[in-house]
Amino acid sequence: MKSFLQSGGIVGGLLALLVLPLFVLDIGLIWLLQDQMPASLTLFLALSCFYGMSFAFGFLVDGLVAVFSSVHTVYPFWRAVAHLVTSAGSLYGVTWVFPDFVLSPLTISTIVVVHWLGAQLWLRSDSADETKTSPNDALDDQIIQLLRTTTFPDCVKIVQRQHPDVPKLEILHRIRRLNRQTE
Repeated sequence: MKSFLQSGGIVGGLLALLVLPLFVLDIGLIWLLQDQMPASLTLFLALSCFYGMSFAFGFLVDGLVAVFSSVHTVYPFWRAVAHLVTSAGSLYGVTWVFPDFVLSPLTISTIVVVHWLGAQLWLRSDSADETKTSPNDALDDQIIQLLRTTTFPDCVKIVQRQHPDVPKLEILHRIRRLNRQTE
């Protein structure tokens, strides 16, 4: 029981460190743009609810985008619009749930745009990690050549036969990625 409580304290502390900059940023924006600050407890609860709703809806939107992108090409613009709508909807939902948490339209739009820009920077850095060149560029070149001349399953079999040291799952991921890029 004691180790469970300690691990919960560690997780809670890490979560607090991750959310603390958002609290400071949003409280600073509210302080700069509002005539009066909401009560401290209302402000804390409303911002916590906003972060929770925004995370949950963002997680849902990312899942839907991932499902849709496996079927169709999803342009980054639409993903950005989805995150903007998610942030705006979450903040408007919080102002509806907490009637004492009154924010001007300028404050709401500023918070939404700042959170949206942060999400775009996060997504851009995340996608940059995915598109880094792999150490086996020769393997990628071979896969591209095979995809031009053979079918997808034949390409998998040939690459597996020629590169038994590479795991099958990695081969499948590479072939799918390169197949999407060359279409």
